[in-house]
Amino acid sequence: MLLERIFSMGLAFVVSIYTANYLAAEGFGKFNFARSFAGLVTVAAPLGIGAVMVRNLINRPEERTLTFGSVFAVRIIASTVCVLLAALLSFVFNFWWKDDLKMWMVILAALPVLFETFNMLGSFYNTQAQARFHVLGELSKSVVAAVVKLLLIFVFKASPIWFAVTLIVDPLVYAAVVLSVYKIRYDETPLNWRVNRTYALEMVRQSLPLVLAEFVIILYMRLDQIMIGFTLNDIEVGKFAAALRFSEATFFIPVILSNALLPAIIAARKVSENRFSEQTQKLSDLLVLSGLVIAAGVSVCSPWIFKYLYEPEYADAQTVLVIHVWSGIMVGLGMVANSWLVAANLQKYSLNRTLWGVAVNVVLNLLFIPWLGINGAAIATLFSQSVASYLSNYIALETRPLFWIQTRSLFGLGFLSPLRDILSGRLPIK
Repeated sequence: MLLERIFSMGLAFVVSIYTANYLAAEGFGKFNFARSFAGLVTVAAPLGIGAVMVRNLINRPEERTLTFGSVFAVRIIASTVCVLLAALLSFVFNFWWKDDLKMWMVILAALPVLFETFNMLGSFYNTQAQARFHVLGELSKSVVAAVVKLLLIFVFKASPIWFAVTLIVDPLVYAAVVLSVYKIRYDETPLNWRVNRTYALEMVRQSLPLVLAEFVIILYMRLDQIMIGFTLNDIEVGKFAAALRFSEATFFIPVILSNALLPAIIAARKVSENRFSEQTQKLSDLLVLSGLVIAAGVSVCSPWIFKYLYEPEYADAQTVLVIHVWSGIMVGLGMVANSWLVAANLQKYSLNRTLWGVAVNVVLNLLFIPWLGINGAAIATLFSQSVASYLSNYIALETRPLFWIQTRSLFGLGFLSPLRDILSGRLPIK
């Protein structure tokens, strides 16, 4: 799964550069605005039911066909409602946009959620220690989607709306692969699945609290491009998206490191609280150091990045990249926080942290975008990440030890090691 993510993210990043240069800033902006707008409207489609489904599959494996059938029915209904809502909103907002192409791109970008229903089979394979089948589906969709986009660019010279159509390719290919595997291994098809209304409604009831969390996360991820689209124009969205794609491509390192070291963090807590704090401190130091090196390297190389990788019209996005890439340090601290909260069984604070980040992001985007343009959106992201991943951990007494761990990492690297020693004496873990 780790290797698949590295390969898929790398492939998607390379293709995104070709796509950005081919569509130009305005077309690339429409494409990314449509994805963000549709993603926000359709976020409720899964209904947060995935975690409940996994739990039921593990606890009651004999009810597999009932679980699949009920989840499938619920998600198809919810997805259909979300797609219709996205179509309605895009039609209404088109009185403001006055852009039929953007309207249709939003509608097309919403359609994939219907086919993403089959992602539940990937979760099922993971519960059966058969993650290789999920990986096969992910690799297949990444390769096919990349090939299709490159054909649209180099062979068909397609218009921007066809790139919105390619968004449907991903879930279709994934669904074809995982369904084929399911048929071969279990000799079943969706026609064998059973639906029970009472069972389905109970799963929805249990999963509804998770919908808010998912909505907040998507809002946090998509808000900047949506606000740029409404406040400025599609060209600026395209420039911002180009910088964002490059910056986010560097964030996979803290994700990989934290996922790889999470078992060590959890195991350390079973030994002692001191051992738990020591291991968390080491992970935090490592992620801050890696984030610092990456951010500094990208900042120094940014003139050459935009000179040799992107068309000249994207030059204004260089400053966005220099600002945004520093939020990678906070992404690393956020991953440390996630690992610490899971190990300490304090996941309840995860939503609170994200809500603080969203609130700061909204306020700062409203203030900075009209004043500083897309650079203002990048600054808003950096500050809101700092609040969500770091500063918000000071608020609750239970998470304050995490705040001190992160503080020592931020102020105790390399040439600041004497300061780290001072902080180590002043800032208690417990």
